[in-house]
Amino acid sequence: MNLRFWGGWFLAIACVCIFLTMGCEKGSLGVKEAVVSGRVVNKDNVAMGVPNVTVRMVSKETVSGGGELEQGYNFRSTVTDAEGYFVFESVQPDNVIFEFSAPGYKKVVFPATSDTEEADGTTSEKLDIDSVTISNGAHIDLMNVFMEKVSVALPNTIKVQLDLIDANTKKPVNGDELFKVTFDGVSYTDGNPKSARWWKNTGVEVYGASQIAVAISNESEPVLYNSTTINISGNSDQYVSVEVKPVTYDLVFQFLNVPQYLLSSTKNVPVLSFLVEYYENDQGPAQSISITPVTDFSQLAVLEVPAVRKPQQIRIRMQGYEDEVIRLSNELDDGVKGTYRIDVDFALEDGHKGDDSPITGSELKGKVGLKDNVIKRNIVINMIGLAENDRANIVPNFIPEYITWSQAFSTPEGELIGMANKLGQITATLNNCPTYFDMSYTISVFPDNPASSSYIITSGDKTISIGVPEKETDYTKFSIDVSKMESSSTSN
Repeated sequence: MNLRFWGGWFLAIACVCIFLTMGCEKGSLGVKEAVVSGRVVNKDNVAMGVPNVTVRMVSKETVSGGGELEQGYNFRSTVTDAEGYFVFESVQPDNVIFEFSAPGYKKVVFPATSDTEEADGTTSEKLDIDSVTISNGAHIDLMNVFMEKVSVALPNTIKVQLDLIDANTKKPVNGDELFKVTFDGVSYTDGNPKSARWWKNTGVEVYGASQIAVAISNESEPVLYNSTTINISGNSDQYVSVEVKPVTYDLVFQFLNVPQYLLSSTKNVPVLSFLVEYYENDQGPAQSISITPVTDFSQLAVLEVPAVRKPQQIRIRMQGYEDEVIRLSNELDDGVKGTYRIDVDFALEDGHKGDDSPITGSELKGKVGLKDNVIKRNIVINMIGLAENDRANIVPNFIPEYITWSQAFSTPEGELIGMANKLGQITATLNNCPTYFDMSYTISVFPDNPASSSYIITSGDKTISIGVPEKETDYTKFSIDVSKMESSSTSN
């Protein structure tokens, strides 16, 4: 009887224990732990996982533990693997929030409850939910969590060197020229100017920034270069080539006594060119800075000349003329900004021509002469088909130094003109004539019979044009029939 009684109670108690054991895991009656996993990827490239991201999982609500510390059921962290994956095991059922942080990336709060601005200036994204619910025994897959990369932090300082280039010559500025440079308005040389050589070879350490405004000003006396501002970007050492434009002044040229054959030339339009040049010495070649062409001699020509310390000159060049070279005076070299006028006189001999005889600033006196720069040739004209003792005269639109006749006749006024020989031929040599342009002229023929009228023999539109003489005594041969008042010409 007693055995039955105790045996029955034993079976009842055992059944209850088995039932309770089936409903409990790890000390919680009816509670199963969950698993949370996911992957952190680059927002700009979702195929790229972000490694070494610190992932924190915290409960949304705190639970009082009766002490000073209050926290939720879950307060855990892990780190993503090389492919960006992470996992939390044995997670208690709860409402949780996740935080993701890594160097070089904006911090992410998931899900975000508000637009939260972080200390680095980043802002978490606002979502429609405020926590993730972890159910009893669930497997939660957060899938892809996106992290956005931020700019790499700049170093405290970067080294900046400036290679200053003359904007006209495209060559380095004289190394002794002094320049003051500021970076974002700050001088790193205590406000003292440094030479162009120093800025190129040494430079300064400046505070790093994504973009720096650099102001450059020439501090030599006198100032030869205009101030300029540039921007440099980047967080590494900088070696920057900067063009600085020279200060300029104006030279105004006026043209006087321009020869008629230049003004009336149609075959070869006269083009006079002003070349602004640097020259190192009398033996070295000059370097051209700028070229200004002139075709209208009735207008003033204005040259913008850079103010430089090195030797500088103006070259006047035109076909049919030797160069006229003007070495600028010290006053002009100093570069005081202003306007200077120089007259170019075609009828003046100034005793200077070419590189071997440049005119200096002290000799300039506001005028240069080109008469002695004219390149001259002898032109020979041979007239045939005349009667013996017929006479002829030549009137050119240019002025030869003199005319030589093979046989001459003296007029009552004392003028020498040509006279035909027994073969009915007259040869005239126009000595030292200008060349290249349309050297037109008119030939007048007077028959030997005084009662006859004089005839003006012309070719084309009342003039005969001579081409550029290639030899010292080029000549033009004419066949003339006075009775028909016709002529034809061939050049040899």
